[in-house]
Amino acid sequence: HTWPSWRFSSLAAAVTHRGVRFSYQMIPAARYYADAHGAIRGNRNIKLVTGCDIQGVEEGSKAVKVTTSRGAYRAAQIVDTRYSRHEPNRQPHLWQVFIGKEVVTNRERFDSTTAGLMEDLHTDEFGLCFNYCLPVSDNTALIEKTWFTTRVPQDLEPRLHADLRERFQGHYRVLRTESGCLPMGQPPTSTQPDSRIVRAGVLGGGIRPATGYAFQRIQTWARECAVKYLATGKAHGHEPDPCWMQRMDDLFLRVLKQYPERSPEMMIAVAKGLSADSFVRFMNGHPSGWDLFRAVTALPAKPFVQGVISPRERHRSPLHELSHSPI
Repeated sequence: HTWPSWRFSSLAAAVTHRGVRFSYQMIPAARYYADAHGAIRGNRNIKLVTGCDIQGVEEGSKAVKVTTSRGAYRAAQIVDTRYSRHEPNRQPHLWQVFIGKEVVTNRERFDSTTAGLMEDLHTDEFGLCFNYCLPVSDNTALIEKTWFTTRVPQDLEPRLHADLRERFQGHYRVLRTESGCLPMGQPPTSTQPDSRIVRAGVLGGGIRPATGYAFQRIQTWARECAVKYLATGKAHGHEPDPCWMQRMDDLFLRVLKQYPERSPEMMIAVAKGLSADSFVRFMNGHPSGWDLFRAVTALPAKPFVQGVISPRERHRSPLHELSHSPI
């Protein structure tokens, strides 16, 4: 689905962008996987093995051995995209936690031309909270409740159900549910130059720290990795973000973490300060100099100045909460 417009709102303000060169788009995961699996089935050099556990990875001088519950495999190189929660010294500033349901309502309730990217921006005991709404028709939409938080809420589904019951007075039907927990600002695990194991995905730098955006970044890496492999015979991990972007994202996340009560104001300020296409470039990590200037001047100066001079802190991650949450 494609939306030419997208919206932000809080108790104090609302902003709607209409793209000129860009639109907001959604690709259903099932269709994406079906397309990918079709490409794999058509290639005799690729074998897809699913439904098994990886029990060990051993790197030798000439090959890597991967032991699974369905046998062992050897390769000159592997690309490892697994995510591990057991890296206590590499914890993110924040977690982006969300739970969503695609619902059908009893009558027309949505503007199917506009995606609600950050609606009802506010703060609660967990940090910044907002609703994400993708209407695919006048009475069908994916509605997600999202937090930027250091502590994962334990009652995600009841909170979302309460919101839906209040919004639709109980007149809705759930088609499907989705949820996730993304690290924001987690240092990537680098690949050693002489290693046969290449890290990619979340721990390899696949997620933009300040936004949680990953899909296009990972597609870009996949293409670049394939080109480099054909040219050099070696797979490559994600290229690091430019130094200025790393520092900017790190500062932004530290300020959100330190001043959660001002987060709605900051998000609305960025939306107001940037045009629709500038906002897309900024969020995707390809801003022009003018985009950066407008974003920086739109944000309140005091918390960011204090963020620059304050020491960096990374608090303990709520791994125990994550392991018991419904995500």
